[in-house]
Amino acid sequence: MYRKLHYKYATISAQPFEKMLSQLLAELNCTYTPMRMVFFTTISSNSQYVEYLTLIQRMINDKFGTQAPVISLVAQDTLAHVGLAVEIHEMEILASESLLYKKWNNTSYITLHDDSCKRLFLGGIISKDLNQSIAAQSEEVFDTIEAIMEIESMPIYSIVRQWNYIEKITEYNQERQNYQAFNDVRSLFYDQTEWKNGFPAATGIGMDWGGVMIDLNATLAYNADTNITPIDNPLQVAAHAYSQVQLLGKVDERLSHKTTPKFERAKQVIQCGSGVLYVSGTAAIRGELSLQGVGIEEQTRITIENINVLTGKHPLEIIRVYLKNTEELEAAETVISQLYHGVSAIYLQADVCREELLIEIEGVSIITH
Repeated sequence: MYRKLHYKYATISAQPFEKMLSQLLAELNCTYTPMRMVFFTTISSNSQYVEYLTLIQRMINDKFGTQAPVISLVAQDTLAHVGLAVEIHEMEILASESLLYKKWNNTSYITLHDDSCKRLFLGGIISKDLNQSIAAQSEEVFDTIEAIMEIESMPIYSIVRQWNYIEKITEYNQERQNYQAFNDVRSLFYDQTEWKNGFPAATGIGMDWGGVMIDLNATLAYNADTNITPIDNPLQVAAHAYSQVQLLGKVDERLSHKTTPKFERAKQVIQCGSGVLYVSGTAAIRGELSLQGVGIEEQTRITIENINVLTGKHPLEIIRVYLKNTEELEAAETVISQLYHGVSAIYLQADVCREELLIEIEGVSIITH
């Protein structure tokens, strides 16, 4: 039987943070079981990041008690007159499924399983010290992920969707680019397993503060009723097959070379014929080269063409739009509203993983019989 997934946004105009959060949560109604909530707002320092995250955790626990969703906070400016936004992932839970709310070392997570598969919802994983190097924070975050997945008997290869938020993603620390430092640690973590069904779908995007933060969904198939498939784009070189030319900064001393971003362009998870298609963060890249000097409108159109190759006949239900330059919001929004009319969207300011890229879009398609 098909389990419907639901994705939506809730937003509120700019006010003092606690007031925005209180009002947003007071007005928030979840029709189904909330599994994940991702909050986006402007943040001015790492100390403020921790302050806001602590407040969110407290107010979410007050609202949901022992059945709180997995939560995370992303330090990205919300655009289009929004002060605070939350992306909500809900699921219809069937009587045949076991839903459990768990905690390990102060990290909350959710498991859901039935006869066909086991799912893990894990998020908001950050370092205890946001002032460490990106490499050190990445190692700590992946250690937490590994510990929880081992407890749950979920192999690393069962990760199907991963969101990687990296503070000041394109900046350098002692000749090492932050994004490359993260990619090298991710590669060392991923090298512990064999990825028979491809790497996860993923987004690697900048944020102003918060160090390194990861959200993920994992699905472990028990039988042929659940099928997990990577989706490739023939117009693009797979990210995990990029040449060394695209990888910036100094080589990690533990490695013989800089490692590629380990993700698929999209990942499909189907249970009994229906399910979800996760579209990775997608930009105006053809082959492995960025389209430079063409402007925001053309980069947006090429990005959407790349996404449409991945989604095929399955329409997008929701998208996130990351813009490098806030002044290009109107131009990007015009193109997106024409090509993705009626699709729920949120616009955020964030550095994309390559300096020359002006926009990145990710999304979700729901696949039904």
